[in-house]
Amino acid sequence: NTAFYPRWYPIQGYYVSTIDSHFTVKYPADQFKINVSEKYFSGYSFSNTSAKGYIEYRANKLNAIVREPYSPDFTNFAPQVLLAPSKFNLSGVHGEANNWQEFGTWMYNNLLLGRDQLSIQTKAEIKKLVSGIDDPIERARKVYAYMQNKTHYISVQIGVGGWKPIAADEVDRMKYGDCKALVNYTQALLKEADVNTYYTVVHADDKKDIDKDFIAMQGNHAILFLPTKKDTVWLECTTQAKPFGYMGTFTNDRDVLVVKPEGGEIVHTKVYAFLENYQNSVGNYRIDENGNLKGVLNMESSGIQFENHFQISNEPHDEIVKFYKSYFEKINNLTIVNFDNQTNTLNNKFNESVTIEASNYAQKSGDRMLLTLNAFSQNTSVPKRIINRQLPVEIQNGYIDRDSITINLPKNYKIESLPNSEKISSEFGTYSIEVIKLNDNTLIYKRNLRVYQGNYPKEAYEAFRKFKKDILSKDQTKT
Repeated sequence: NTAFYPRWYPIQGYYVSTIDSHFTVKYPADQFKINVSEKYFSGYSFSNTSAKGYIEYRANKLNAIVREPYSPDFTNFAPQVLLAPSKFNLSGVHGEANNWQEFGTWMYNNLLLGRDQLSIQTKAEIKKLVSGIDDPIERARKVYAYMQNKTHYISVQIGVGGWKPIAADEVDRMKYGDCKALVNYTQALLKEADVNTYYTVVHADDKKDIDKDFIAMQGNHAILFLPTKKDTVWLECTTQAKPFGYMGTFTNDRDVLVVKPEGGEIVHTKVYAFLENYQNSVGNYRIDENGNLKGVLNMESSGIQFENHFQISNEPHDEIVKFYKSYFEKINNLTIVNFDNQTNTLNNKFNESVTIEASNYAQKSGDRMLLTLNAFSQNTSVPKRIINRQLPVEIQNGYIDRDSITINLPKNYKIESLPNSEKISSEFGTYSIEVIKLNDNTLIYKRNLRVYQGNYPKEAYEAFRKFKKDILSKDQTKT
């Protein structure tokens, strides 16, 4: 199996120093060539004594890399050598490619072609399912739900099975498959619905691109690409829960390999703009004469923030209670009285309503009461201080939090003073709070937080940390 040549990582991972690392590959140079890519060598000392038919690297006395908050994925900065032969063999399947178009053609002809056959019965079911639906997106939505209700995910990673999908008719019969099989199966179903899609290879989970300048077997997952005149839709086929077209952080915002009959093409997946990654919170709470709190919070989450909350939709009662107790961790003596949630699958919004109670939330001192106004959405963490930071800063996804909370105070109390409106602006985002007095016993607390996606030099870390620290301070404003 020569499709996967070893990569050389002289530093194996975080907190691992290297005394000596030696990497050698011998190959018949008269039969094929091996492309070599050196990545992230700057700042390190290596020896390269490679010659024709012979590749050799050596490094020694390399210091360990310490994990730091808000740093890029390890493989996006750690020194490494990548190898890719122009001719290769994948468990008996011969291949040759010098560019992504050729590589995609090889994948299509040797791994995908002919594996989309379905039974006559299944074809008839799909035709009936989409009958009378003109919009290809709506046809695709119907078929996607059909696939989700009929299949479940397993993992296949042995030999060519790690790259060649199980045939569609077999998945249809067994009702399970790995990512490749389920993508191939969904593609076959959509073909019967007259919806054109393409098998796609991606680095999933950790945010990592398919290296467009290095032609080789890459990626660890498969998704489905559905291009239309209006928009581009990406389908995750291994989940029975996520809505149609939702990617989330698992596969968003990275270069992927789209496999077409005419060849491969590098395409970038959906980027969730920070305006799309919002959480809107509208609620109210009441403080009684003893400082006890009773309140209701209604939230709508979208974009990346959707997956932060959608994860609870199919969890048992006790797990959801545990989730909300963690979410409202700044509230002591908390009781989750009731909750409800609903997923809007047409526009990928998650709506939830939570009713809570907490004894002694407001602090009493004699005939006075001290109240932290932001009961529901305090910023709970500040990145730790790092002396002599080494790694750049990466904010992978921007987002917006908007809060509007009505606060009802005890009738026999009067407001002595209100906090001033506050605004914070930085290159990392903006923050503002405003407290509006409706009458002697009713306030409206408004909060708006915007965090921008971006990559910053290591020197920016302390400024980013201060931005988060200032937000934490303002979130604890009292009256």
